[in-house]
Formats: sequence, structure tokens, C-alpha cells
Amino acid sequence: PSLEIDADADNIPDNWFKGGWGTNTHTFTYPVAGASGVDAAKVEITSYTSGDAKWYFADAPVLADQDYAISHDYNSDINSEIVIRYTKADGSVFYTFVQSLPSTAGTWQHFEKVATIPSDVVSMSVFHVIANVGSLTIDTYSVKRVPVYVDPSQVLEIAAAGHEVGGHTRTHADLTTLTSAEQQNEIGGSRTDLLDLGITPVDTFLYPEGAYNPEVIAHVQSAGYIAARSVDRGFNTPGGDVYTLKIQAVGRVTTLSEVQNWIDQAIANKVWLILMFHQIDNDPTATFGTTPEILQSIVDYSVSSGIDVVTMREGAALMD
Repeated sequence: PSLEIDADADNIPDNWFKGGWGTNTHTFTYPVAGASGVDAAKVEITSYTSGDAKWYFADAPVLADQDYAISHDYNSDINSEIVIRYTKADGSVFYTFVQSLPSTAGTWQHFEKVATIPSDVVSMSVFHVIANVGSLTIDTYSVKRVPVYVDPSQVLEIAAAGHEVGGHTRTHADLTTLTSAEQQNEIGGSRTDLLDLGITPVDTFLYPEGAYNPEVIAHVQSAGYIAARSVDRGFNTPGGDVYTLKIQAVGRVTTLSEVQNWIDQAIANKVWLILMFHQIDNDPTATFGTTPEILQSIVDYSVSSGIDVVTMREGAALMD
């Protein structure tokens, strides 16, 4: 859904629309200065009683039950919300609230989220809406299918090779937004699915998007997991909480020297360092990934440093 093209010069980017409802006065401006050029789009509300206003792109075709990464840059002086409009095969639509975003106070910020497409859905659009007096500018939209990296047989091969396999929910949902029954299904259900597949043991859990709260932790414990990892940055010390394990993330801009420094700190301070790798590839647009070369260099440095390399299950046992 590019904002770069306005072939008919009508000040509306091709395949984009102006939207709004309720009682408010809103204006749309295109093009305006963006995060990476001059083809961003701005919406502003100058008086407000009800409703909202937004730019949105023409429905993008999607596959049901698949994951899609949605992202864009935005600049706002007001709180805003992300909503997805799904269109089903029969033409009917429904809306799913995704996230509230605070004002960026005039600076550009990046939004990114993975959405699992519901059954019978054939297309989608993403609404970034404002619902009060203020303005929002949007730029660099992307909707990409998240590739399926492994199938069940490959998971079994990974486990058979000695790697630890842990739970990560059934649908990668933000657990803090779900009911207690839904949390139980996502957390305990994912462990049951892996055990039924033949993976054993399944003792550790990873919170999707790093989102957790006391209720989520309680469900993780009752499901039979002995430890859980967050995306909170830091190191883990003996006697610490094994259900909120901290990590250091290795992303596309993480340098080898940064990782080497983390390893050196772990050795010097006798703490447990968990390195989080989201994906290993050469795709420069995948900001959460790193390259095979960087991974190999990290492995080589770990070996040369003499640091003990353990699984989450083994590390959690050492924290007692």
C-alpha cells in the first residue's frame, strides 16, 4: 500500500481513501513531508464531538489463518489507535482493535505488529485513526505475509537433535488482552499441542510480544511450565524470577562487539545472559533478524570465551 504514487494528481495517493464518521471537522492533506521523503499523508481534526478520521488503503488480499506483519511510520500530536478491517468471502466486514498509541510529540515513530488472519477472511485494511482534536501523519506502510519457517516434522527433527522446544501460544496473541479462558487456551493449549506432537519435555514458555501480567504468569505456572522468558532487557541473577527472564536482543543493527560485551559482562558478573534471535537470514528489511555470519561469529566467540551455553530449562534450574 504505497503512498508514493498519485498518477491522476488528485492529491490522493493511488489506492488510498479518506475516511471518517461521527460529528467532527477533519481535513486531509497529501503530500506532506514524511519519515523518508515527501509523500506522507496527514489527517487533522479541528473540532470534535464523536467519531474518528483516518487515511486507509484499498483492501489487500490475504490468506486466512496465516500471519501478516503490518507496519508503518507515524507522527502525531494526539493519542491514536490501530484498527484492522477484515473482509470475509461473502463481502461482510468486521473490525478488530489492535493497539492504542500515545502521542509522539512531533517525532516519527515506527509501528509494527503481527496479525493472524481469521478464518474466512480474504482481504484486510489497516486503519490508523484519531478521535479527538489533533493531527496524525502516516508514511511507509507495509503488509507482508510472515513466512512459515518450520513444519511439525522439522520441529521433531530439531528436538531430536537436542534443541529445547518451548511454548509460545497457539496464535501469537497478546495475552494481556485476552480473557482468562482465552489465556488458558493459548498457554496450556500450546504446551498440549507440542506434547501431542511428540515433543518432550515442554517446560519453558515465551510471551508473545513480551506481553505479560500476574494473571498471565499464573496461567503459565498452572500449565506446567517451569520458566518463562520476556523481552525485558538485562541479565538474570541467581534467585531471580524464572517467570520473567530477561534477554538481550540480537537484531539487524546489533553489532558483534555489542554481543561480545554482553558475554564479557555475564562472565565477569557471574550472571545468565539469554540472547534472543528472532530470525537468521540476509533480509535487510527484517529488523528483528540477523545474518548467518553474525550468528557464526557469536558462536565462535562464545566457544573461545569458555562461557557455559545452556538451554532455558537448564538455566532456570541453575537460578535456584
